Amino acid sequence: MTNEEMQKLMEFIVNQQAQITSRQADMVEQQAKAEARQTQFEESTNKKIDFLLDQQAKINTNVQLLTEIALTSALDSDQLKQEIREHFSNLDSRVKKLEEN
Repeated sequence: MTNEEMQKLMEFIVNQQAQITSRQADMVEQQAKAEARQTQFEESTNKKIDFLLDQQAKINTNVQLLTEIALTSALDSDQLKQEIREHFSNLDSRVKKLEEN
């Protein structure tokens, strides 16, 4: 191999190494950007999950309160119906007594 061929080969190797180094630097930069996006995505996702868990806890509390109100209303309604029946029965008894006199 002549000196000129050796020189060209060395230049080729140096150029290839420079390209590889440049590409490697680009890849490192792209990886850093991807990691930053991944971190940002994870933080955003965690905030959304925390929000949803908080909302679910509030919904559970509201459902429990509404269930208690519904049960209390049902019991109050049954009690009210019984009181109305008793009053009508009492009223019916009075009307019968008046009719007898």
